Amino acid sequence: MKTKLWFGRLYILAAACLIGAFCASQYPEWKWTVRAHAAEAQAFYLERADYERNQDGVLSMYNLHVIARSVDGRTAIVDHSALDKVPAGVRFPPTRKVIMPDGTAVWLLDDLRLKSSWPKMTSSDARAELELMANHDVSCGEKSPIAREYLKGHPVLAAVSDPDETRQFKVWASPEFGCETLESNITLKGDGSVLVEARLVKAELGEPDARLFDLGEKYQEVSMIDLLAAQLRAIGQTMSPDVRRMAANLERERKQTVPEGHPMIPR
Repeated sequence: MKTKLWFGRLYILAAACLIGAFCASQYPEWKWTVRAHAAEAQAFYLERADYERNQDGVLSMYNLHVIARSVDGRTAIVDHSALDKVPAGVRFPPTRKVIMPDGTAVWLLDDLRLKSSWPKMTSSDARAELELMANHDVSCGEKSPIAREYLKGHPVLAAVSDPDETRQFKVWASPEFGCETLESNITLKGDGSVLVEARLVKAELGEPDARLFDLGEKYQEVSMIDLLAAQLRAIGQTMSPDVRRMAANLERERKQTVPEGHPMIPR
């Protein structure tokens, strides 16, 4: 099993890239002061299934991605990953990330009762989610969306960006769900073939299950390197040099020192 290929997908999902491209194109002047107060946070629960085209040209599901937000501004992100790589009957421990309104975050492996805590605003996930909560524009900042559509009964805005000459990103963002992405894809411009796709499975407004936001009070605190290594050990795998470097980079990011009052989200 090539751990570099499928393990890396856990943290650099195509949907996340699409969200970043969409936000970067629509918000060139980022605001670092988070305005997402408890009264302004929309509570919701989302499930997306992530697919990529395999060597046989077939779209194969490799991840189930959950995003949930509480009315007080807490956000939970759960990744059920490597679904197309592990043998039948084997469970790859899901990663659950809990992001607090102040920017602190915790990565948890509930199956293994392990966690790794991130200081205020050092997590890129936290910065992205807090920026979304700070945006209350009914058009999600998109002045001229290519279409206004509905997905499972919810209004969405479709936007397109071109990362290069051969590929196109398309995102369907929902004002009802705090401008989170409900669906997205990467296609080839020539024939429209889908390379990577995120499909909406479930979208519900309202307070999610409180267990999604549990901080694992009795879990063992470990480094990101140990956390990711434990995931692999659970399915009988060890870290390759490339995966270890990725884990070390995450650990360095986690240990960033953030000066008091320093904006982690650029102006």
